[in-house]
Amino acid sequence: MIKAYLNKNHIILKTSKGKVFQFAAGTAITDMLDDSPYAQFPKGKTKAAALLEQFYAAQDLSIPEQMALFAGIGFSVVIEESDGKAVPVITVKSAEELCALELITLMKSRKPLKRCEHCGEYFFPQGRSDAVYCDRIGADGFSCKKIGAHRQYRKNSRTNDVKAMYDKMTKHNRYLKNSGKISERDYDRWMASVSESYAAYKNGDISERTLMTRLSETLSPAGRSARRDISDYLL
Repeated sequence: MIKAYLNKNHIILKTSKGKVFQFAAGTAITDMLDDSPYAQFPKGKTKAAALLEQFYAAQDLSIPEQMALFAGIGFSVVIEESDGKAVPVITVKSAEELCALELITLMKSRKPLKRCEHCGEYFFPQGRSDAVYCDRIGADGFSCKKIGAHRQYRKNSRTNDVKAMYDKMTKHNRYLKNSGKISERDYDRWMASVSESYAAYKNGDISERTLMTRLSETLSPAGRSARRDISDYLL
């Protein structure tokens, strides 16, 4: 038998063999298939995982509608004395009941259940509510949060490089137009095309290679000659 004691948003579990687990609600639930305290329930984890998925899908519903998810789960509560006070203690008999206990405790704080954008597993943000990466450590020894931060840094750096190229090519072709080396019509057509392509690149609709090809489009023999002269600078 496992007893659960609640202290605000924290849960303390005590097994009949004297083992104790203390954790913030929402931290154990995301590792239920991997480690303790859910490891204390060798069977029934499938139901707990299903309840977690149902809760994820029901987050935009009202509190009464969310509570309906736990309709078939009944907790056994006993009263114990601790330091001269009556303390309610919940008897947890399954992984599903422990999952429900964590979810109900978290509903008070209104923390959102997320899917990690790296590993795809569920997690409750323990810091910022808009976090998109969890703290799980992968086989490479790095956490999803660390990998996500590095990925975002590289993405921003790459985006800045592409923006610099876009600005250089735009400035260069504007110079060719103003100096009479290409027509205003050709410049306007090119500008409309690359503006649309750049927006598509930022939305993820086209690749960087496709955008670079369109940016480097030759507008005229004069433009082609000029690009050969500055190719090292642009590339």
